[in-house]
Order: sequence, then structure tokens, then C-alpha cells
Amino acid sequence: NKSKKKAFTDEQIRLLSRTHKPAFLMIQTGMRPGELQWGRWVEAEMVKIIKPVYDDKGKELWRPKSDSSERRVVLSSDFQMPKYKYRQWVDSFRLVIEDFQWSLHSGRHTFIELSRRAGCDSRIIEEYCGHGSKTGSTSHAGYGRFPDEVLRREAEKVWTLIDEIVETKA
Repeated sequence: NKSKKKAFTDEQIRLLSRTHKPAFLMIQTGMRPGELQWGRWVEAEMVKIIKPVYDDKGKELWRPKSDSSERRVVLSSDFQMPKYKYRQWVDSFRLVIEDFQWSLHSGRHTFIELSRRAGCDSRIIEEYCGHGSKTGSTSHAGYGRFPDEVLRREAEKVWTLIDEIVETKA
């Protein structure tokens, strides 16, 4: 990975849980910032990341990074979408964390790192986060997706760890 962006530290996770809802939601979901903003809500605890989003005039506003980015993401029961948009997320994030080694996208890196600490199945987390297949044949990738219950089971392991981190006194 050529990215110099880092996953958030436990101390930063605690800070963001109190001060920056969008960054904390990316830590909880592993979504990219655009996915959080443009994902399609299909039910109370599920968002679907799908093909391009267009405005009323047919202009493309956003598209998933790749075909494997199209997926369903389970959400915790207390999930609430931020009331403001991406540009404001970035501006307010820089008031909380000034160091450019971290960005909103670091929430995604953090989710993946926490999934390892929580003992999650890496294959399920790869699908949950919309990573393309790194191993195996293309036919193997076509055998179907993990059911929502399996995605939720692994995400809940991460959420439990996040709760433990947030509740720990620094």
C-alpha cells in the first residue's frame, strides 16, 4: 500500500467518538467518505453502495471506486447519518486532528485494523469493505456473497471492540 495515511490510534478513536460523528461512523462501518455520503439506505440498519448517483439533470455526482465496491454494509442500531455534507466533514475534521497523516479515509483503515484485533474473518471483512479479490480465480469470486447475517456477525465483533476502546479511560 503506497498510502501514507494511518489508522487512528485508540486515543483518536475516543476523541472522534466525542467530537466528529462522520469520522467515527467511518471507523464503525469501514466505508469510504463518498460511500457514507452517497450510499443508498435500503432499511434502518443497511446501506447499499451501488452504481453511479446522478442529479435530476442526469449529471453523475458520484460513483463507487470499483465493481467490488458495490455492496451492502450493515449498520449498528444507533447509526445516524450526519446532517451535513462531505466538505464540511473535512473542514471540521481538521479542527479536531490537524496532522495530515490522518484523514477521514483513515476511518476505513481503522475499521480494517480493528477487525484484525477483534479476530474477524479477513475474507468476510474484505467483502464488507468492498475490496476486490486479492487471491483466487475470478470464477471463485463469482460463487456468491456472504449473507447479511454473516456480515453483521463480523461487524459486531468490531463494534464490540470499538465500544471497549471508547469506554476505556486514556
